[in-house]
Amino acid sequence: MSAAQDPEVQLTLGLDLDNDKQNRLDVEKERVLSGVASAKFDTVQERVAWILNNFPETRNSDIALQLKYWERFERDIYDGVSIEPQDLYVLTRLNSLQRARAKFRTPMGCFRQV
Repeated sequence: MSAAQDPEVQLTLGLDLDNDKQNRLDVEKERVLSGVASAKFDTVQERVAWILNNFPETRNSDIALQLKYWERFERDIYDGVSIEPQDLYVLTRLNSLQRARAKFRTPMGCFRQV
């Protein structure tokens, strides 16, 4: 019987893959959380993590997250009152913010809804 046909080998390989994935997620989670603690804002993910940590209402609303992100990190474009149509080409897109938030909430288990 080959290794590919042996159920014990397949189970062991599957567990190794799951453990590797979990280890990578744990490392990424630790990196992001330490970035939040040190107010490191180098990437969209780190900025989104900081907002989710400091403004719990943004955990439940894509629009609240987007507006808070623009307010905090793109205030040279968004004044908190109005958005000019040409500014939409420059401001961070909602789908980028949604992806960052989804990564924290689903695989990492951070920043649950309140």
